[in-house]
Amino acid sequence: YIASTMTVGIISFLDDCRPVSYRVRLFFHLLGALLITIAGLNIKYSAFPFLNNTLSSQALTVFSLISLINATNFLDGLNGLLAGSVV
Repeated sequence: YIASTMTVGIISFLDDCRPVSYRVRLFFHLLGALLITIAGLNIKYSAFPFLNNTLSSQALTVFSLISLINATNFLDGLNGLLAGSVV
């Protein structure tokens, strides 16, 4: 989990220092989400048993993590709105 956090944190810090292309940011966000999934964190849905197989669960986890990372990255650009939202 530490490698994933460091990957996303470093690219976010670099983006705050100077503009980074959205493709580069998305690549590192995807890399961070894949590292978390490989480490064993997967979303399981008991209400939808067809989503509980490994591939569907991993794909849903990666999609969810990338969506959350990008949502917080968007709020980070709105001058202090992220701090209030996360707390």
